[in-house]
Amino acid sequence: MFLLGPWMIIPTGVAFTWLSLLVYGDPPEIHRHLERALFLQGSTDWGGGCLFAATIGLYVTFGFTAAWYLVLKLNSGLPPVSFGRTLMKSLWFLKFHIIAFIIGGTANWGYDAYVTPNDFRNMFMLAALIYALTVLLIVTLYSMRLSTPIRLILAPIFTVFWLIVGSDGNTSRAGQLVFCGQDPQPIIRGTRHALMLSWHHLCDSLMGDIKE
Repeated sequence: MFLLGPWMIIPTGVAFTWLSLLVYGDPPEIHRHLERALFLQGSTDWGGGCLFAATIGLYVTFGFTAAWYLVLKLNSGLPPVSFGRTLMKSLWFLKFHIIAFIIGGTANWGYDAYVTPNDFRNMFMLAALIYALTVLLIVTLYSMRLSTPIRLILAPIFTVFWLIVGSDGNTSRAGQLVFCGQDPQPIIRGTRHALMLSWHHLCDSLMGDIKE
């Protein structure tokens, strides 16, 4: 509980930002290994690319830690009364995680104005959907009175699914050398990449281009 709680948001964020950038390595414009860390590639130029990698890494990190924290936190409360009340209690338990997610997730949307893709915004919306589904799943599992080990295993399943689908690239930039202000080429790497690009198309269709 202590290692997963809200008091660890900043230390965990710092540690896993460093880890994400270590995995991402130097920007692809330098090392030219365009297949390295496809999951973390996005946005534009060196700064935007590094910030994007750190942001995505933190989305995944808290997809696990916040889910496990909620499972353990619900165990420390009263037995479930109703699904709705347990859901509201869960959102209250995660209030500091939610605040940190909104502040950190929207901080770099300005980079989306430099190129056509809206990578920061669209991945923020995807993470929000994954987190919402995760909370609903955890509340459902809690209402079913499943054992704690089973709930801990199943809690981050949507984040795991994202890791699998996004492993071939979360954005159109994945696997491409893109300089500052340059749009990536419309190249689909495969089925998983096509699914991720479909999410971007959906977000852009509903919300438009952020620079407009």
